Amino acid sequence: CNGRTARHNAYWDGGNTEMRPFRASTLPPSAHRDRVVDKVREHLTENQVRHNDLGYIYILRSHNPTTQAELKIGFSRFHPQHRSQELAKCLIRPEVVAHTPLLPFAMRVEALVHAELEVFRKVQWCSWCHRNHQEWFTVAIDHARRTVARWSKFILQRPYVSAKLRDDVSSLFENSETTNESSEALDPESYWDKAVNSTVDESRYSRVQQIGTYLNAIW
Repeated sequence: CNGRTARHNAYWDGGNTEMRPFRASTLPPSAHRDRVVDKVREHLTENQVRHNDLGYIYILRSHNPTTQAELKIGFSRFHPQHRSQELAKCLIRPEVVAHTPLLPFAMRVEALVHAELEVFRKVQWCSWCHRNHQEWFTVAIDHARRTVARWSKFILQRPYVSAKLRDDVSSLFENSETTNESSEALDPESYWDKAVNSTVDESRYSRVQQIGTYLNAIW
């Protein structure tokens, strides 16, 4: 892998790194909120339920000077360092700056993170692999980490039963939609913190019980 990485990076063409917005027009806050809630309520696939969809969420950056402001946030079934080696054919010295532990239903976590951060999302055409890289975000690392942590916390509460969002969780998101504080009155991070935290009652569990819940959720 190292030899292949060095060879590909030697032939890197800086013209391949041009970014463009993922969406042609910006969604208003209420429409953006609805898209995230729709993704929360979307049923898991049969295949995801069967295999628990175990994986990691990673935050990665390239050391190309033209993409230093962007982060790649994605999902991998294997350790993120392995994923960075796979991406080295397209990126200059990809560096994993953060990643989750192994999570259940990690693809749903990825989808929720992407939905929340959609306003920051960018697309990059890569002439090396002849495809669009669609998981780039012009967002600060701390912001990206908080978003990944938020939806990882959400998925570890086992919000889905038999592929469907639990009724009590669904009602909490309905309440968050009809709260007196509209999505326009709260900044997006505060809004989703409030919605996700309403699904968690940490006072009911000791630290040992929380760890046990986490391990059971994975296995």
